Amino acid sequence: MSRKLNAAIAVIGIDIGKNSFHLVGHDHRGAIVLRQAALREGA
Repeated sequence: MSRKLNAAIAVIGIDIGKNSFHLVGHDHRGAIVLRQAALREGA
């Protein structure tokens, strides 16, 4: 999950689901600067 961003993330949201989770990062204006989904391993 290492990705170089040009904008600073002011707020990050995490949606934790049963089989996956999603990350969304917003800058100081509220624009989305990061959107990533990942599957859970194991369990």
